[in-house]
Amino acid sequence: MRQSILLSLLLTMSAIVVGCPEPEQSTPVDVFKPNSFGNYSTNFQPQILSETRLNFGDMDAGESSSIPLEIRNVGKEVLIISGYESTAEFEVRGLDEELSVPVGESVMIRVNYRALDEEPRNGELVIFSNDPENPRWKVEIFANQRFPCLAIEPQAVDFGTVDPFLNETSSRDLKISNCSSNATTTFMLEDLVGEGFEAPLSRDETSLEPGEFVEISLTFVPTRSGAYEGQLIVSSNDYFEERKVVELRGYGKDRECPVAIITGSNPQGQTVTANPINVIDALPLDNIELSAGDSYDPEGQSVTYEWSLVGRPQDSAARLEPNLGSENVRLWLDLAGEYMVDLRVVSEFGVPSCQTARLRVRATADQDIHIQLVWDTPNDPNQQDSSGADMDVHLVHPNGQWDQTPYDCFWRNLNPDWATPREVRPDGTQTGWDDDPSLDIDDVSGWGPENINLDNPQNVRYSVGVHYFAHHGYGSSYSTIRVYIGGVLVHEAPRKLMGDQDFWHVADIDWAARQVIPVDTLQRGFPE
Repeated sequence: MRQSILLSLLLTMSAIVVGCPEPEQSTPVDVFKPNSFGNYSTNFQPQILSETRLNFGDMDAGESSSIPLEIRNVGKEVLIISGYESTAEFEVRGLDEELSVPVGESVMIRVNYRALDEEPRNGELVIFSNDPENPRWKVEIFANQRFPCLAIEPQAVDFGTVDPFLNETSSRDLKISNCSSNATTTFMLEDLVGEGFEAPLSRDETSLEPGEFVEISLTFVPTRSGAYEGQLIVSSNDYFEERKVVELRGYGKDRECPVAIITGSNPQGQTVTANPINVIDALPLDNIELSAGDSYDPEGQSVTYEWSLVGRPQDSAARLEPNLGSENVRLWLDLAGEYMVDLRVVSEFGVPSCQTARLRVRATADQDIHIQLVWDTPNDPNQQDSSGADMDVHLVHPNGQWDQTPYDCFWRNLNPDWATPREVRPDGTQTGWDDDPSLDIDDVSGWGPENINLDNPQNVRYSVGVHYFAHHGYGSSYSTIRVYIGGVLVHEAPRKLMGDQDFWHVADIDWAARQVIPVDTLQRGFPE
């Protein structure tokens, strides 16, 4: 049936050359191997692909030319090319026999043309195959036609390496020309894809007559180190390629990172270096001196400093002073617990340190008993200033009474003599001071803290309490007590709501048993 149709076409179209007829559908290649029982479905099929337009350009009478055409199989089954048709003026070489093209491979054929005159010519090549989607693949063929043509040089632009930290830029010229010998060509710089590149984009078309060209300046403006890639999209009336893509490449010069180093010192004489991480031990209420002076830039540039306090104990109000941009700062350890200080440095070129230095500060009480009081007054808008509620912590010996000397350690009795009588020997040495309590700080406004410490306690039962001494117009407050034994937190009584003149018996400490016994009673005024 197919042969009879072709024969009919030969009788009616003297300008058509006929190739081999199409055979029956080929047997599929065995490329599917099931690995278990069940129902499977596949869409394996061949797929033909090639250029769809061939242009011989301008040719003089008697001139001959040949254009190669690659036919590819981009499908998932063997492509069978069974024949072709072509317009008589255009000769096809390479398709005279049936061809099998394996998956992912291609064959090369040629299309030849000899111009009998200089008149425009156009024709068509039809390729027959077992591609079910395109059984008749068509390729248009042209010679001596008036087609717009746009050429871009170069098709890929490499701007090289540019230093973004010195605000350097790099420019390259792009030549855009009309490659047609007989047609006006128009183009437009349509879009620019990718960061770091600049081009004179416009929605207005530029017209070029045959042989004319323009040069467009492109600029690479990196803002960071590393590789940049982009694309300039150019649209035109080019008959064969309406949209052209120019690949853009550039590299932002790498800079060496400055190095952040923290040097920390405590009052006990310990000095450590965090490069990038280290830890230092200290006592509550210590001042830790921190320096960034050993930080440096490998390229010799000066650096600026960026300190940050990224961790501190719950209820702590600690901060770095005098400011976060100083070379040297100080950290007051207001509460027992762990603090974390970070340092980042930045070079003159704006390059930050690749690693942030971090110093962990562990504030651990070195006394046998350490009692810590903090409070929060919601009506006080600034609990860090000199105005605020006043609360007091108390530690009472079993021989004493609340708010009475000598056996209540509080703001009126800062360092009472409870155990071994204190004595100054004739040689000037002292005894009896190492087994008595001391109130280390009395905060009369704000949030605290107040700390009582006791070393070498007697084997008796001590009592811990809190008195709301004066609200100073700020109303009720929430108080929190923490008790540390041997530097370890063993009891926490959080956020007890108290009014002016309230007294809170928090807990007792049975030193013989090394235990804290919660009491948690609240009353107006001190117990009798």
